[in-house]
Amino acid sequence: RWSRQACLLTDGLFVHTHRLADELTRFLGRGARGGAIPPISIMPHGVWTVNDADNLPPLQQRLNEKKVLFFGTIRRNKGLDLLLRAALRLPGYSITIAGYVLEHDYFRDEVLPLIDQVRAAGVRVDLIDRFVSDEEAGQLFRTHGALVLPYTPQFAAQSGVVFMALAYELPVIASEVGGLRDLFSEFRIGTTFTEHTPAALTAAVDALHAKDDATELLGQIRAAKNRFSWEAAAQATLLGYAKAQRKQSTETHDCRVATTPAC
Repeated sequence: RWSRQACLLTDGLFVHTHRLADELTRFLGRGARGGAIPPISIMPHGVWTVNDADNLPPLQQRLNEKKVLFFGTIRRNKGLDLLLRAALRLPGYSITIAGYVLEHDYFRDEVLPLIDQVRAAGVRVDLIDRFVSDEEAGQLFRTHGALVLPYTPQFAAQSGVVFMALAYELPVIASEVGGLRDLFSEFRIGTTFTEHTPAALTAAVDALHAKDDATELLGQIRAAKNRFSWEAAAQATLLGYAKAQRKQSTETHDCRVATTPAC
């Protein structure tokens, strides 16, 4: 209730995708006193600016090495346990998990036992369960063939990690949840899956690595890099402030002519 009221008190709101704008509209419902809700503006997430994205290894070479990366804070709605269950079906692959643990019970009770099980089955799992510096992150993104985002249906936002992957021209394997669906509907920067099962994730991983020619995939990644520039994000932000200013001006005018002290 507090989050909803705080949103309704603003002159304008920003989200990353059209799908998230629809979800926010449903969440807010009718505005204060049954009026209109604040204007919602779409501000695309920008591709991260990094200093070491030159002279990347060829994408096909990285895919052939079958090294996949899970990157980001470790919590239940990121679906790391699903990736580890799928790993039992992925002989020949190696998995790197890199991120700070936010939900310690989940990590201790579910993730660590699964890592032990996967390693016992002969699959290599490298674990970096701490904050990862920019320099370390760059090296991870340069040396892996795909980023895996097995997010659960409880994940409703956009993923900033995707835009780090784009900076390093790294394909993405993702579940179709939250803002990820909007991105993949516009650019095929990897493969997706809809059913939150090990079999569905395994199929998506295999489908990406089955490509004999990564030229088309690389073209889609580079097109997305161009589309999600910081210049585009800045322009969308300015338009959002203009909408908020128009709303504020209208409300100020309404207060001047009101006959009740409500304003």
